[in-house]
Amino acid sequence: MFDSMELTTTGESAALIEQACDAARTEAQATGRRLNVIADLMQLRYRQHGERTEWVADVWDAIAAELAAHQIPYAFLTFAGESHGFRKADSIIASLEAELSWYGQTMGFTPPGVPPVPLAGADARTTVRSE
Repeated sequence: MFDSMELTTTGESAALIEQACDAARTEAQATGRRLNVIADLMQLRYRQHGERTEWVADVWDAIAAELAAHQIPYAFLTFAGESHGFRKADSIIASLEAELSWYGQTMGFTPPGVPPVPLAGADARTTVRSE
């Protein structure tokens, strides 16, 4: 099918490709800024409430609620028997896969071999959890 198709670069096609590249850069920069703001929010809540095992879920619930209220995509996963800082291999693997899936979904790529994590916030109104 593509053997007989000859693509030539013209001024018009080069300009369109450059526009697509500019849009991708702008989108990546916006995603980076959003991630920085979420990290800043997490640090603020940590400073306000400290690291207390019995408060971990409450602080994370509050952050998830704030993200959802502003329709910012997120995934909130909890793992049975785990609190701050995962120790079980299955929890670590699942959390890293979920993080990679989240990056892929928010930045527009599909990581091979990684199951998609359901996102809340942008389209959903509920917190996503797994236990």
